Amino acid sequence: MPIAAALEEIAGIRDELDRAADRLLGLAERGLLEAGPAAAPILTEILEACAFGDLIGQRLTRLANTMSGAPDGRSDAHLLSGPSSSGLDQSAAEAAFSEGASRS
Repeated sequence: MPIAAALEEIAGIRDELDRAADRLLGLAERGLLEAGPAAAPILTEILEACAFGDLIGQRLTRLANTMSGAPDGRSDAHLLSGPSSSGLDQSAAEAAFSEGASRS
């Protein structure tokens, strides 16, 4: 497969991925607004799981840049070690979501 065709295929994959992730995010957000508090935990997990779209999109962009001769030199290695140890911890994040859900 010529590089131009491969780059076109990568662009198509990225477009489909973006549309699917946007749809999932929209539906989960709508569910959070319309469903009761009992549905909030699972819908929040769906929203968190949608982060795959951004990560895969970034990697597809880097692949396309590398194939076209414009590498950006970044690595995804840090993404494979789990969440950052800095910033908001899990219990604080859960408390913030619980507080927000109780106000609804």
